[in-house]
Amino acid sequence: MMGSSLCQTIFGKRSQNSFALFEMLTLVQTRKVKPTPVLLYGSDYWKRLIDFEWMVTSGTISKEDLACFKYVDSPAEAWTEIQTLLPC
Repeated sequence: MMGSSLCQTIFGKRSQNSFALFEMLTLVQTRKVKPTPVLLYGSDYWKRLIDFEWMVTSGTISKEDLACFKYVDSPAEAWTEIQTLLPC
């Protein structure tokens, strides 16, 4: 199983992380890849950086697309999510 986890980064790498995030979410959304867990570490950071709720209200994405990723705020929370997604 493949997955992706993105963390807060320094300014120079932010655009690369955002590009990777949108590329992965687009592939999951359009079902070009198998359902893939995407964990965004640091919910305060990601919610301020990208307003997914606004994207829903503006019609850019659907409410169902919000299920393509999950916010996590601690290593323990991330590990719990990973364990629920493991095939074993």
